[in-house]
Amino acid sequence: MKAVSEKFFGRIRRVLYGSVLILCAVFAAAGPMAAQDDDPIEGAPPPEVLFSIAESDQLAKAKDLRARTRLAIELMDARLKAAERHSSNSNFDAVFAELGPFHALVLDGIEYLEKQDLRSKSVLDNLKRFEIGIRGFFPRLELLRRSAPTDYEPYIRRLIRVVREARSRALDPMFSEAIVPIRRPN
Repeated sequence: MKAVSEKFFGRIRRVLYGSVLILCAVFAAAGPMAAQDDDPIEGAPPPEVLFSIAESDQLAKAKDLRARTRLAIELMDARLKAAERHSSNSNFDAVFAELGPFHALVLDGIEYLEKQDLRSKSVLDNLKRFEIGIRGFFPRLELLRRSAPTDYEPYIRRLIRVVREARSRALDPMFSEAIVPIRRPN
């Protein structure tokens, strides 16, 4: 009886070891697949993330931080309105031509504000103004994404993610320890 139970448990042990090895192999193979980008690079190529020289000159001529922030939001809004007009005409190549500069303006706006002294009240006010300004772009971008053909959708989804990250970056300095001190118990 003892010999039979040893054979039985030996088989079970081998089956368990084999199962563990198979599971390890499956998880090892699933790792690289999970690390892949959610949006495969299919369909229409993304637009150039550059804004015009005229827009650059306008931003450079802004007299102060507040004026520059307002101007950046106005320029983004103008680009998004133009993209919405082209979307209603089903001209999605022109939509992309407007969304590329919009993308560049978002990145330039947040990077410019982050280069300033983040402990200054005026910089924090402008970060708040920037965050409030780009907050309204989400529903409009989502409408563009929904109306776009599937070839154009991955870039618009990526752009929504970029705007969300810019909004988060605008809020971060307002809640840093340098601005809102964290009181530690004695």
